[in-house]
Amino acid sequence: MSKKRGKRGVMLIKLDLEKAYDKLDWDFVHTVLIQCGFSSPFTEWIKACIKVEEIKLLLNGSIVGKFSPERGLRQGDPLSPTLYILATEVLSRFLIEKENQGHIKGFKLARNGTPITHLMFADDVILFGQATVREARGFMDCLTQYCNYSGQSINLQKSTVFFSKGVPSRKAQEIADLLGMGRMNRQATHLGLPLFRSVRRTDDTQPLVERVLKRIQGWKMKMLSSAGKTCLIKAVGSSISNYVASSDEQGLWSQLMKEKYFKTPNFLDLDAKPTDTILWKAILRACEELKKGICRRIGYGQTTFIWFDPWVSGTDRQPSPRVLSVEGVSLVSTLIQNNQWNSDMIMQWFQEEDARKILNISLPSSPTHDSWLWLPETSGKFSVKSAYRVLKNHDPSSETERKWKIIWGTSIHNRLKMMWWKILSNFLPTKDKLSSFIALPDTKCPLCDAENENTFHLFWECNFARITWLGSRWELRPDTFHLQSWEEWLLWFSKGENKPLSLDINHLLEGAAVILEHIWRERNKRIHEGRSTPAELFTRTINSRLGEMNALRDAPIGLQTEWKPPPLGWISCSTDVSIGNTQSTGEIVLRDHTGTILKIITFQTNCSEVLPGETHAVCKRAEAVIQMGYNNVIFQCDSTRVVEALNPHHIDILSMHFNIQELARNFSFLAGKLNLCEVQWIPRDCNGVAHAVARWANRNNRFGTFDLSNFDDFLQHVAADGRVDL
Repeated sequence: MSKKRGKRGVMLIKLDLEKAYDKLDWDFVHTVLIQCGFSSPFTEWIKACIKVEEIKLLLNGSIVGKFSPERGLRQGDPLSPTLYILATEVLSRFLIEKENQGHIKGFKLARNGTPITHLMFADDVILFGQATVREARGFMDCLTQYCNYSGQSINLQKSTVFFSKGVPSRKAQEIADLLGMGRMNRQATHLGLPLFRSVRRTDDTQPLVERVLKRIQGWKMKMLSSAGKTCLIKAVGSSISNYVASSDEQGLWSQLMKEKYFKTPNFLDLDAKPTDTILWKAILRACEELKKGICRRIGYGQTTFIWFDPWVSGTDRQPSPRVLSVEGVSLVSTLIQNNQWNSDMIMQWFQEEDARKILNISLPSSPTHDSWLWLPETSGKFSVKSAYRVLKNHDPSSETERKWKIIWGTSIHNRLKMMWWKILSNFLPTKDKLSSFIALPDTKCPLCDAENENTFHLFWECNFARITWLGSRWELRPDTFHLQSWEEWLLWFSKGENKPLSLDINHLLEGAAVILEHIWRERNKRIHEGRSTPAELFTRTINSRLGEMNALRDAPIGLQTEWKPPPLGWISCSTDVSIGNTQSTGEIVLRDHTGTILKIITFQTNCSEVLPGETHAVCKRAEAVIQMGYNNVIFQCDSTRVVEALNPHHIDILSMHFNIQELARNFSFLAGKLNLCEVQWIPRDCNGVAHAVARWANRNNRFGTFDLSNFDDFLQHVAADGRVDL
């Protein structure tokens, strides 16, 4: 508004409603509920909740008077904000009516943009309009009418008005006198945020910093644990920042930005202009970086250009032509026939690697508009977290990123994750760490008094730590591993052949964190309490904790070790996919309740990646069993990701990998045509028939429907458990 030019100028009115909740009339609330479509007995229940029949006045414990109130909503009542918002909707409709009658013009960000007349958040109200006496009277008429109906009143002493450039001083004063309000200063705030941009950008974000600090200043009194503080940071910090930056795609902010800045339909084609705001220029600068992560999602391909748009996932998202002449073809829709890729044309026009990536793109089963994918997320949905990583050039494959993925991806207690985070971040207050801040007379390890105390020495190289690891149930000898840092330790023990007792990563990190915690407590006990624990008792305590954890994790889970036939009246449908250098093959094996192979179906697929290939194979067998007339089917697959995605109880398709979302929708549709169906995971060893047949079909280029007698001798001697020795 400060940059608004023109003959008239605009004004902004910030209202202060006096005792907003306390003055709201009960009969008015009841009337509003009825007008909004609510009926009895609901409206009577609400009235009973907010109404108070009588209030008695006490003086020194004695009743000295009483009265019957008629208005007021209780502060802190979860019902009060909703009722208040419904009541203020009346004021909003008064303002809209005045706008429709032409008495209020509002404020436009663009010449042909949407006019804004008011913004409301509970009892915080801002009005926008042309700086004219007529418009000021229109606002006052609405406010007076609303206050008369609702019992509310405007605190004119605290309400203020701001005028943009171009408004003469005399007219501004006349309007302010008519409104009965003072002029707004540049330090005014709304919902805790500054209304005007200051000279220093750091001042604009200071209210956000102050609000976060205000929330956390009581943490010491609450005595929260590290894990508790972590949860509190996530809850408080993210909610406040998201509130400041939140904007719905179809919301008012997005609509206004499009009207003001979108001179072309494509946001990616916009260029910054000298007259743009600092915020918009920053958005466009970030857009240039975020282009690295976007890619077209192909629907029917009629709005995506082959040679100019990014539409093939990978490092270079614009494919390179193999031929010099492309006969004027420019749209991706040219490469699609009957909702399938024209593989011959693609192999002819594009380089081999690009052709494989194109053929791997899943197409929708019905015509769909082209849209956008966000490649840093497997689901294709944009997230602030992944965008931050793109802007900071975080490499997901780097050693630093890998260690955090290992730690935060494990299913162990948050307290133990925090212990690992402190160690890997060198956050623990060891003597070596503290010596960089304060002068310490001694930085030797308190457990061995031989070397400087840092985390790697304290927990791994120290003689006390070596005895602890050797005496543990794992019987590790730290001096035989020749590791120099915790990063090396983590990467070394993450490899399957290096894990003690064949532990999985969850067992390993959970047990190691228990050992690290006990060593840290023993260290603190010796420094701060002057006491020590006997080595035998210390080791026994650790082994007891490790035993308890192993007992919980080693509970039987019924892991399948052999293929089992389906129940009577069902058929099993197992599949696999074989991906070769030049082609890929999917395979379906149908068996009855006796384990007898009924049919084997092989087919060629364009998928060159395992996940979409396996998913496509399951969809193909669903089509096949429906055509054959089967009703009760168990679909078996050795990919846990495919089974999870196609599980009938999985309803959030948009959270899946973007390249299998359409396949999952198609499978859900096909599964609905069956009487009963189940998607089941089986180990790779129990899926030997499907695996062997897929390789056989890919190697011999054999596709179609076969009986067992059609195959080589090695497939006619399949074991009953489904295993095949290859």
